[in-house]
Amino acid sequence: DIHTPAADYEVKATISRYESRINVSGQFQLALSSTKKLNLIYFRFEPATSGDSVDEVCKRLIGYGIPQKTLEEALFRCGLEPGCSARKETFNVLQASLYHVNSNFPRISPESFVNGVLPAGIIHVEYQVDLTGLPHQPF
Repeated sequence: DIHTPAADYEVKATISRYESRINVSGQFQLALSSTKKLNLIYFRFEPATSGDSVDEVCKRLIGYGIPQKTLEEALFRCGLEPGCSARKETFNVLQASLYHVNSNFPRISPESFVNGVLPAGIIHVEYQVDLTGLPHQPF
């Protein structure tokens, strides 16, 4: 996730060549804020012998001013500790799209439930959204 003063960005990625589905983890992940816009950035990658790796992208982000400690903590939570081979795998970007998440975007949020509360006994919601045909723009 990326948070700026003007907007929030949920980032999703796939290496699937043909599907355009995202996994949403929880009823709050695509919840709208009353103060900031929410956008979804969707990347489609393909493995390649040359291209971008996680480590190379991190170097660029650090160059743009994102603290290295912040990146390393986030990568560690994803199981990508320093030195692991997955951080060196390279990919080409096939697609990068920006979707504006608004009241028309297919999503589950607290407002989807009576009085904004999950039904008794339900503690977490995970679901998939098909992005096919939704309005977007290149990112």
